[in-house]
Amino acid sequence: MAEFGPELFQTKNGKIITLRACCGQDVDAFLHFQPQIAKETHFTMQMVGKIPDREKIKNDWEINYQDKINLRLGAFYNDDMVGQLAFFPFTPVHPWTHHIGKFGMMILKDYWGQGLGRKMLEIMIPHAKSVDIKKIEAMVRTTNERGVKLYQSLGFNNEGIRKKAALIEKNFLDEYFIAKFLDKYRSNNWVPKTLETHNLILRPICANDASDIFDYARNPKISRYTLWDTHKNIADTLIYIDEVFDNYDHHIPDSWGITLKNSDKVIGTIGCFWANQSVPSMELGYALREDYWGQGLITEAAKIVMDFVFKHYNLLRLQARCHIDNHASAKVIEKIGMIREGTHRYILKCKNELWDMHYYALTKHDWLSLQK
Repeated sequence: MAEFGPELFQTKNGKIITLRACCGQDVDAFLHFQPQIAKETHFTMQMVGKIPDREKIKNDWEINYQDKINLRLGAFYNDDMVGQLAFFPFTPVHPWTHHIGKFGMMILKDYWGQGLGRKMLEIMIPHAKSVDIKKIEAMVRTTNERGVKLYQSLGFNNEGIRKKAALIEKNFLDEYFIAKFLDKYRSNNWVPKTLETHNLILRPICANDASDIFDYARNPKISRYTLWDTHKNIADTLIYIDEVFDNYDHHIPDSWGITLKNSDKVIGTIGCFWANQSVPSMELGYALREDYWGQGLITEAAKIVMDFVFKHYNLLRLQARCHIDNHASAKVIEKIGMIREGTHRYILKCKNELWDMHYYALTKHDWLSLQK
């Protein structure tokens, strides 16, 4: 079962909820929670008088805890469980369905409308992406109007109706089959060409790279002079990856994942985005894990990216900029042949500071001269 938390969440009425992955020690809290859910609503599969076996639940949870895909997220007020979301792989396990995940969620009525369900779903979705799930599915009763509205607001679509899905107190209830697609990086989408240097492979980024990128993007030393903020959690990284996929959809090479030749682990990113398409000109940007600084790797990557974009996009200009105190980045830019055009004072506000920035550029004429 995936690890998560603890993370604190404040409901709309001010209660502080602890969100964390459940373990075997939480079984008693669940057994107190389950009968309350069964009495309050028919929207779940919990039944009054049908009490789950304690040892079986504990054993199942402990087994699932070892599975990176499973996530059993508990919501606790003080020591009482007030909500739970279970995310798990499609069953039965089959090679053709390993891309699908399913979930179920239940919350005590006192906590409906307090933002708790949305919060748990917002934790689940990035987790699903991080374990390479492409589609999330669930069944929701058609009478659960509040739930249907919540799922729709988070991008779930109704794919059909399961007629007479449940018979409760002599009444047949229908269920919506809802689903959300997660992977925008499909094999038929454009991706930048894989590039190779003496030490590196620069390849398209994919959803599986989230944990590698988060591992360095959470380091404040990496983001000290970047225009993006330190990643607080893997959800921030997945938002970034979605932005990369959007760039790919528009044939923009921003970004490549930087890997060493003997490993597929992403240790940094590098890419170019349009600065002015009418010229045409692009801007170069990059980031690298701290433990690979000072080895010339970014310079090596930047040179091949520079050559690629001048050839592939027929650029007239490639530019770069860096904070005036970011001497290491300035050194990289100068090593690949870019010329400093000047320093813009108070050119932008970033991280609550006014930044002075050095601006560099290389024209097509300059670049052709470097090829001789």
